[in-house]
Amino acid sequence: MSLWGEPAAVRDETAEEQLERVSGGWCRQRWRWRGRGPGSRLLKAVATKLETLPACLSGFGVRTLHLRAALPLRPFLPRLRGAAASPAPRDDMGLGASEAWDATGFVLSDGAAPPDIGAEDRGRRRSQGQRRLLPWSNHAGTLRPNQPGRQSQPAQPDQRRVHHRLVLSDEVHHASGPSAPTRHRHRHRHRAPGIAPLLALLLLCLSVARRCSATTAAAASPSTPSPPPPPPLVPALFVIGDSTADVSTNNYLGTLARADREPYGRDFDTHRPTGRFSNGRIPVDYLAERLGLPFVPPYLEQNMRTGAGSVGLSNVDGMIQGVSYASAAAGIISSSGSELGMHVSLTQQVQQVEDTYEQLSLALGEAAAANLFRRSVFFVSIGSNDFIHYYLRNVSGVQMRYLPWEFNQLLVSTMRQEIKNLYNINVRKVILMGLPPVGCAPHFLEEYGSQTGECIDYINNVVIEFNYALRHMSNEFISQHPDSMISYCDTFEGSVDILNNRERYGFVTTTDACCGLGKYGGLIMCVLPQMACSDASSHVWWDEFHPTDAVNRILADNVWSGQHTKMCYPLDLQQMVKLKL
Repeated sequence: MSLWGEPAAVRDETAEEQLERVSGGWCRQRWRWRGRGPGSRLLKAVATKLETLPACLSGFGVRTLHLRAALPLRPFLPRLRGAAASPAPRDDMGLGASEAWDATGFVLSDGAAPPDIGAEDRGRRRSQGQRRLLPWSNHAGTLRPNQPGRQSQPAQPDQRRVHHRLVLSDEVHHASGPSAPTRHRHRHRHRAPGIAPLLALLLLCLSVARRCSATTAAAASPSTPSPPPPPPLVPALFVIGDSTADVSTNNYLGTLARADREPYGRDFDTHRPTGRFSNGRIPVDYLAERLGLPFVPPYLEQNMRTGAGSVGLSNVDGMIQGVSYASAAAGIISSSGSELGMHVSLTQQVQQVEDTYEQLSLALGEAAAANLFRRSVFFVSIGSNDFIHYYLRNVSGVQMRYLPWEFNQLLVSTMRQEIKNLYNINVRKVILMGLPPVGCAPHFLEEYGSQTGECIDYINNVVIEFNYALRHMSNEFISQHPDSMISYCDTFEGSVDILNNRERYGFVTTTDACCGLGKYGGLIMCVLPQMACSDASSHVWWDEFHPTDAVNRILADNVWSGQHTKMCYPLDLQQMVKLKL
């Protein structure tokens, strides 16, 4: 019989070869060494690793282990007995309850002879024509077929399992050993000078420990698959905006407004730059997670991958759960931020949304695409660059032609027209973000010479006027289109709450950027890892214009449910997704 109950004559192999084949070479047939000489100093390490041997052998079908220890190893026998007393059961080897092994445990000895299979058993098996399968023992008594002096016959299936044994010993003689000439011949065969056998055993013990640790971990893992994640709350999340929502659109454009270098993204999930203008996540990442959706990919990446004229479900599967059109330095006015290079303005982004709708209509059908857009959430965050890179810089003498209130009316009317364009392609659920306190950004604290870190009131007042006009426009739009859901979220109010209560939120500074140069870190943008602080979570500002991951998380929590302070009117996002159109 082989180790697994098949006739041994199936293959012309010895018991050692059977074990080598079945166990994959991890538990060898003989564990022997000479415990003398310099190598004996490694006995303690060997004994420690041998604790893993019983459990490993039990995994390969061994149920009776007779360990006959050498004299230097005997002080460690109690420890080994403890390891072998209750070997871990293995039910993953193809053995059912009715096929349990006869043996019930392991036997460890410090000098007794190994248990014998029994003369009656040997005679019965020999009468059936089986060749003798010597279990693991302290001699090389295995016989090959047609070996001189013994005739081998084809093996017959045995009716019961055999108690396989292993003897660990530095001796050669035992009660049932071969004749004296044979013993001498085997002793000469297995003697190895010096430290080499002991080192080999130690390496094998290490291998057994690693193999059995992995096996135990696999056995401990649940056999039943984990339940599938719950379905997303909405079909998709589409993002329109500027650098507050850009997930890497500008990585595909020729522009200075890029965040594809370190230290940007150092605290992101991948700890690498992704094109997000933060040390980690931005609000749309947290909101996608809340909605049960993956992080939103950039539209330009998906469009380049599939091709602008591609049609078919396989070509739009990357867009079905949403994409981001947001581009850093973009504004409501097309020329805002143009001094930094290329960008995708608000009007161009809405055109990309319309292109996406057409692609989905061709791939899914008009009704399916309309239903997808109707149930999805559109996140819009844009407008800061119209002040930072246009009005406050007085580009083309804009301040002479427009007073702040008039300029705000121009921006809001453009925004309303683009939201109407979205409505025309069945967009119904919109999160409309107001502007943050731009006058508190480190760049303007540096530029306007703030002495104690106080915000620049002139800039913030202009922003407050814009936010007021934007909120009024959203309320008016809802009244004119009752089937639409537009929630205006006051980013200014949520940010000021953080600035005024920094200790409650765990921030150390509200004025200094984590990454930058000059006073408040607002003189020059973040371009080198050496410019960044060690702990961004203690800062409100990451660079001269953008908040840290910690602030983005707080703002996202407020958009989702008003967890820290109410920002969204009339509904937060959690309430919006529960309502049916």
